[in-house]
Amino acid sequence: MATSFLPRLLLVVSASFVLGELGQALAVLSPESYVAVRVLPGPNDRHTQSGGISNAGDVIGREVAEWDVDHNNHSEAMVRWLRDTGYSGEVVSGGLKHANPEAGDVVVPGESYHGIHVGAIRDNTPHVSMSHTGFVHGTYTVNNWHGFRYDIRNDVLTDLGIGMISDGNTQGLVVGTYSTCCGAHGNGYYSKLLDINAEGLDKKYEVFNWYPKFFDDVFPWAINDHNVIVGNVGSIFMPNSKPAKLLPTGENTWGEPIEMEALDEEEASTEGGFRGVTSNVFAISESEDRPFGAGNSGSPGRGAVWDINSGKIVADFGALTEAYGISANGKYVIGLRKQFSIPPQTDPMVWVSEDNWESYEEINLNDDVLGALKPPQGAELWDSFLEASGINDDGMVVGQGNPSLFAIAEGIVTTYPFGTAVFLLDTKELDLESVLLGDVNNDGAIDNLDITPFITALASEDEAAFLVDFPQGSYSAADVDTSGSPDNLDITPFISLLTGQGSGSAVPEPASLALLAAGALMAVRRGRRA
Repeated sequence: MATSFLPRLLLVVSASFVLGELGQALAVLSPESYVAVRVLPGPNDRHTQSGGISNAGDVIGREVAEWDVDHNNHSEAMVRWLRDTGYSGEVVSGGLKHANPEAGDVVVPGESYHGIHVGAIRDNTPHVSMSHTGFVHGTYTVNNWHGFRYDIRNDVLTDLGIGMISDGNTQGLVVGTYSTCCGAHGNGYYSKLLDINAEGLDKKYEVFNWYPKFFDDVFPWAINDHNVIVGNVGSIFMPNSKPAKLLPTGENTWGEPIEMEALDEEEASTEGGFRGVTSNVFAISESEDRPFGAGNSGSPGRGAVWDINSGKIVADFGALTEAYGISANGKYVIGLRKQFSIPPQTDPMVWVSEDNWESYEEINLNDDVLGALKPPQGAELWDSFLEASGINDDGMVVGQGNPSLFAIAEGIVTTYPFGTAVFLLDTKELDLESVLLGDVNNDGAIDNLDITPFITALASEDEAAFLVDFPQGSYSAADVDTSGSPDNLDITPFISLLTGQGSGSAVPEPASLALLAAGALMAVRRGRRA
């Protein structure tokens, strides 16, 4: 079987080159893409908030602590909703105790925390601080504000010392600001970049910092997996800032901030005198060749998308909009649109582009999804959506909403004293009894990232050996022909899934298929020697 397999594999790979020319792209995200809207209840029937969603569909958030039911002291516990558990809310701490100082508990850095803040509030917009790979960044209270990094899948929390953390990437680089108090220069304020892998450095793993220059301070809001940083330069003393990027110049080194285009560059005149214009880039996509950033610019503020390479604004969402999150693939931006009405109305928005933001469509989650003629399953549980706090590459959206009276009366959702709940707009049916065949790296999609773990599964003696190399992977997903175990007969159907014949996934590049061919051949040879 091993000698007859290679010609057949090469035939499939050759055919895949043709399919690469004829393959169809994934369908455009639209209101009709949403098949369900789910309530994500907290584990203890307390007020919950969401903080973001990963590409695997896992959601992070927080709930009010049991000793602070009225939320007077802002004591929050972290909550995760994992897709493979059916979004059953679970209070987690990453190994740290959630202490209660009012009861005399001693809060010790690295051992306990008091209150947790998933993400930060910037210019009245919620910033998404959960990466596409499932790393969460935020701040908790110890004996001061401490930053943290949390691995949602492995339930590991890393204390990052005093500071306000805004974002981090897969490699373990984290951006934020440091202050012994409230951000004032006199109290040691500066922006910094940390490396969680460099334990033992001064000031809790610090590898780079930007000291204040008083009128062009660096505020790094986000960093992608290619170490490109976006944010703004400005001053804490003046109500104006300019969008900026910082490009890596080597290992753990960055150049000076480069200002990018801003809307309404001139100061705007108001009755109180002159008011500076604030521009901020809050999030960045993951493309190595052409990343995009999302944020706000102008006076009054307008949601915008930047081409990070050129520094130019490529999409302006207009007056009374805010943008603060972007998917890893750079196709989807989340934000708000405000309306002057009685009472005032604010709608969470998704802006969609399939042509690098030369054009875009917008989805009003209230009007176009909840108010559609055929709303998604579960829409009857919601009166309205208030804000979106995260979006992934599948277009899944998580955020806050007002549950309907029906949902409250039926006990489906408990509003507690705060009246809102966490929603998940889902673009895929949730079937926990089945394995997504071909999704060997277990990230919720079938793509080129599954090739290496697939080859490893073929070469591994059993599931335990496979999990040594890919602890988060799915060994059973490599058994594409469902014969009972992964073997060489799974290669042809696996390639079929990659090329879109079986799943509708995007067609892989020829180089990726060549890697699969070479790796599969090595797996065959290993099996022959064994």
